[in-house]
Amino acid sequence: MLTGHRADLVADRVRMINRLRDLMTSVFPSLERAFDYSSHKGALVLLTGYPTPDRIRRLGQTRLTAWLRSRNVRGSANVAARAVAAAKAQTVVLPGQDLTAGIITELANGILTLDERFKSLDAQIAATFSEHPQAAIVEYRTALRYDPQYEPSRQALARLGAGAGGEPRSDAEKLAAALADRASRTARRGDYAEAMKILAEAARVAPRFALVQQYRANVAYLMGDKPTAKAALQRALELEPDNALYRENLRRLEKDDAQPAKRPKR
Repeated sequence: MLTGHRADLVADRVRMINRLRDLMTSVFPSLERAFDYSSHKGALVLLTGYPTPDRIRRLGQTRLTAWLRSRNVRGSANVAARAVAAAKAQTVVLPGQDLTAGIITELANGILTLDERFKSLDAQIAATFSEHPQAAIVEYRTALRYDPQYEPSRQALARLGAGAGGEPRSDAEKLAAALADRASRTARRGDYAEAMKILAEAARVAPRFALVQQYRANVAYLMGDKPTAKAALQRALELEPDNALYRENLRRLEKDDAQPAKRPKR
């Protein structure tokens, strides 16, 4: 349950990051290119106070460095230097800048709040280890299925002497796993169509490697394509009939479809 909730929050975060980038591209493209906002906390902190080029230019690099440092941003001088360089590269005020800046600030604050929520959830998952070791193994393995790069789960499973589960066995599956990992990174950048192409190649390379279908389901769900997500999970269950995670994800999708559509108010 904890890891399922975490996966829902990951999907929310991906959507927020993509929206943030779209807005920044429309009003401050030089700063949008300066950072990877999906992994750079300091860049998000910057946007909570200085989301426009004119504000950054007025403050200047020295004071911006101090402002970032007071908010515990690592490498504050480097972040400030890159932000000022981006601001100097853009002297034209694009339409809707002030209104969009407020939305950008709101999104940045929301992503930072969500990241704090991840820390709380991760602590809950870790606490499971001390109370129920076998349950912890299930939770950690599930976390890795949702997010293969989730290093705390790998470390915890190593301490427990348990494998990650679903690991590639053959050379073909290893290649498919590498392709799936690349697709995951591509999806985190918001390029879902390209991620699905990579996963199609992974499925061709290792057609009986169920984990690829789980990746396909995740990306399809983020695209809003529930039929494809369901089909991918059904295929995953054909390959691994005893996989509780695939069954639970499919149950959630089917439950969503069963919900009656809300009728518009008149």
